[in-house]
Amino acid sequence: MAQISNPGPSGSYQVFSPFTGTDSGCTNGVILLPPAFGYGQSLNLVVRFLYTGGSNFNQFKYQNSDFQFAIVQGQSQGNTTELVVSITILANNVWKCAQSARQALMNNFTDFITQIESKFEINSAPILIPGATAIIAGQIAETIPAPPLESLFYRYGFVAGLAGSGSPVVNLLPGMRLRVEFEASQYLSPGSQFNSYISSGQFYYYVCSVPGANNQRALATDPFLGNIAAPQIPQSSSSPFLASGIIDLQSSGMPRRYYRIVYPQNMIAGNSAGDVTTAKNVALVGANSLADLNSGTGSTISTIFRGRAIVVPEIPVWINNQGQLSMIYVPVGTTVANILERFTAWKPIFILQSTLAMQRLQTATGTKTGNQGVSYVGLTFTTGMIGSAIANLQIYDLPLVGGDVVKFNFSAS
Repeated sequence: MAQISNPGPSGSYQVFSPFTGTDSGCTNGVILLPPAFGYGQSLNLVVRFLYTGGSNFNQFKYQNSDFQFAIVQGQSQGNTTELVVSITILANNVWKCAQSARQALMNNFTDFITQIESKFEINSAPILIPGATAIIAGQIAETIPAPPLESLFYRYGFVAGLAGSGSPVVNLLPGMRLRVEFEASQYLSPGSQFNSYISSGQFYYYVCSVPGANNQRALATDPFLGNIAAPQIPQSSSSPFLASGIIDLQSSGMPRRYYRIVYPQNMIAGNSAGDVTTAKNVALVGANSLADLNSGTGSTISTIFRGRAIVVPEIPVWINNQGQLSMIYVPVGTTVANILERFTAWKPIFILQSTLAMQRLQTATGTKTGNQGVSYVGLTFTTGMIGSAIANLQIYDLPLVGGDVVKFNFSAS
């Protein structure tokens, strides 16, 4: 069987294998491809309705070795010309497969969105609307070719912490749900082997955005609590603050534009007396800028739950099974294979089968003259081997993102 040398666009998202990259950095790689691209070439994005500056737009630029930002002329409306944001994902690393190139790309993405926010959105003379950086980051996440697990980094800032890459982290976004698994300390008698932490409850917090200062929006863990006058709750003199429940996350002084879950590399044993440091507890780290969030300085605060609590972020996805559509929450990192496992042990190894179909929301559809649309497009699983009907099962390890629709065509007969 011959291998297709280069992947090509299909109008749908593709999970493509085997992928070798322009650097031949892997032999049997898997990559998530956007609906439109030129293999080996830069990718261009146009985002309308973000620029609020004046006619001196040519001065507003930023570029690193993988991403480029500029303000350019869009469509003419009467005697005026609309100015739009132009984003270019350069071809230096994005089509490569080697881990060093992928890491450089992720580092440059972090730098890029951090600089866009600090230079153009939250500086003393902003030229982008409040929240523009999050929109730009989301458009890049929809467009950038990436290995399946890496795609979660651009969507949610997800870092698994595997292979010595540091602590696992994930960013909170509006629309998520937090599942908090609490544990309580049980004491029976001196020296008893049953003196330990035990499960004490499972609680769900619904992450949303609420109006904040300077027309920016802050994250809240409950729409009601986020929109009322927050109570004053005494805290320790410095972070990490200690939380017993949701009200401690919504007390006065806690709202931040960004929140990130940081997992420790070590936790206390179940029979331990306890620990109140971020080194041994899951921490919610909040900040009002990406620069502060990444550096841990300035507006950054950290909060941990009392006890031995675990925090799991969940996203909403849609399941269509035999014509019945239902929305469910799944943990970040849940894959297509994981969803299949809820229904059957069978795997769709035949590429041309129609038993599994997917759709994914796309908003990165703007042009200099066209609308900034929001629509569903298909997501397919393809092989680059000519004459092969058997898929690499790793392609079904694609993580879901919020809003995905998974359709099963199991026969009812």
